[in-house]
This record gives sequence, C-alpha cells and structure tokens, in this order.
Amino acid sequence: MRAFAIASVLLLTACGEPESVATHMPEPKKTGAPVPPSSIVATVTYVCDDGVQLQVTFDNPRQMATVAIPNAPTAELNQEKTASGIWYRNGTYELRGKGTDATWSVNGAEPTNCRTLA
Repeated sequence: MRAFAIASVLLLTACGEPESVATHMPEPKKTGAPVPPSSIVATVTYVCDDGVQLQVTFDNPRQMATVAIPNAPTAELNQEKTASGIWYRNGTYELRGKGTDATWSVNGAEPTNCRTLA
C-alpha cells in the first residue's frame, strides 16, 4: 500500500501544470475581393474566358448587383446567402465568386470563368 502511495505522489508531481498551448489564427488573406463594405456601392469589371466583359455594380444597401452585359439588357440580380464570397442571381443569370475570381452563367448553362480586370 505504501508503494502505491509513493507511486501516486511521484505520478502527480511528474504531471504538474499543463503548459499553455498558444493558438495562432492566421490573419485573413487579402485577395482584392470585389465585394465592398455593406454601406457603399462599387463597380467591378470582369473579363470572362468566353470573351464576355461584364460591368457589375454591387449595391450592398439594396442587396443587389446590376450587370451590364454586351448586346443584352442590363440585368438586376438579387444577393443570395453564401458561406463565403458572393452569389447573385435572378431567373436568367447567376454570378458567383470569391476574391478576384467569379463564374457567370446564363439560363442554367455551364458557368464561364471570369476574373476582375486589373
């Protein structure tokens, strides 16, 4: 029994206080994302792989994006909830993106990759 008590004391003193573990959260990466703060309106130009150039005005107070499309009427897209990045759509068009990259689709067709104009 005495051996058990001594072993217990040695075990407890060997454990001591656990060292504190520092957690380091990396600073968010700055991507040049075209999404402006929620209180302003900003315009961004995208160039897509299929040659289409889109001029998009993000109107955060209205939760909408207005897209000037070559050879087509201007489209108003409603902002949708997304975990990250942007997502706007209406019954015909859809714009999704994160950072300087986006995809543009028409009538549910395969999306075209787009990138902001530098």
